Amino acid sequence: MPEPSAERETSRQKISRLEAENKVLKVQLAEAIKESGIDSLTGLPNRKFLSMELERQLALVSREGGCVAVAIIDLDEFKKVNDTYGHPQGDAVLKGFANRANLHTRPSDIFGRWGGEEFLAVFSAPEGMNVEEVKIIILKRYHEMLIDLNRTGKKDDFIPQTISIGCVVIDSKFDSSLLEVIAAADAELYKSKTNGKNMTSIVSYPN
Repeated sequence: MPEPSAERETSRQKISRLEAENKVLKVQLAEAIKESGIDSLTGLPNRKFLSMELERQLALVSREGGCVAVAIIDLDEFKKVNDTYGHPQGDAVLKGFANRANLHTRPSDIFGRWGGEEFLAVFSAPEGMNVEEVKIIILKRYHEMLIDLNRTGKKDDFIPQTISIGCVVIDSKFDSSLLEVIAAADAELYKSKTNGKNMTSIVSYPN
């Protein structure tokens, strides 16, 4: 008959092996979700899917005309949310924003999580639409929608959450790569951040 200590050791080994296998399965599941084009936290399209769709939109504009607006949306001071309320509440803020913003996105547009606290919105517009007209659309869709995100579900218990946006409006005359378009939108986001946050910076591209 095996010694009790040996049985206990065997049980510990089995538990350790199962825990290790579970970790591997979780990593494999995360990779599968990533490859599927879906962000596991929000259920929105992820960077891989967004990049492919943006490439398609840019090719369409180049071929058939029209305009496309590319906006990077960043949740202001998001690190403070995680530090103050904890990562589970930070995740709740991300999911809350994702759900609300997605409701304001037309079926023909693209909206997803670019990474971290950044989201990407891509929407088509008629040829010749100027940046101020696009800015009005963005303000109505996102800034006016996002005032507070409820932290606990209780009345009057909120995390105030603002957003900054950098956007470029591209017409059929552009001749740039996907990376250059994203870099231009990111530069506009930087302007919004350095000018006080909670605002949109937008430019025609190339200007």
